[in-house]
Amino acid sequence: MSQPATATSLFRGVLLARSRLFVQAALAALLANVLALSAAFYSMQVYDRVIPTQGVSTLTVLTIGVLIAAALELLVKLSRSYVLENAVKGMDIGAGGGETLRHRAADATAGSRDQDGLAREIVTDANHFSALPCVHDTADKLH
Repeated sequence: MSQPATATSLFRGVLLARSRLFVQAALAALLANVLALSAAFYSMQVYDRVIPTQGVSTLTVLTIGVLIAAALELLVKLSRSYVLENAVKGMDIGAGGGETLRHRAADATAGSRDQDGLAREIVTDANHFSALPCVHDTADKLH
C-alpha cells in the first residue's frame, strides 16, 4: 500500500513543474522596477539640465521618454500578473489531479480517518494559495 502524498510534496511537485513561469515573473518584476527608476532620473535631469538652461527641447525629450517607460512598466506589470495568475491557477488544478485543492480536501475529509491529516494539509495549502491577490481574481472568474 503506497503512502498518500503530503500537501508539501504535492505543492513542491507542482511548483517545480511551473518554475520557468515564476522565473519569468521574477525577471518581469526586475524589469518593471528598473523602468520605475525612470521617474527618479527624470526629476534629477530636469533639475540638473532643464531648469538652469531653460531647455524646453530637453524637457520634451525627457518627458516623452518617461511616458514611454511608464507605459512599458504598466505593460510588464500586467503581463507578469497574467502569467502568475495562470500559473497559480494551473498549480491549483494540477495539484488536485484535475480538481481544485478545495474540492480534493472536501473529498479527503469525506474519506477515512487516515486521510484527515492529508485533508488538513491540503486545506492549509489551499488557504495559502487563496492568500495571493491574483488568486482572488481567478476565483471570481471561475464562479
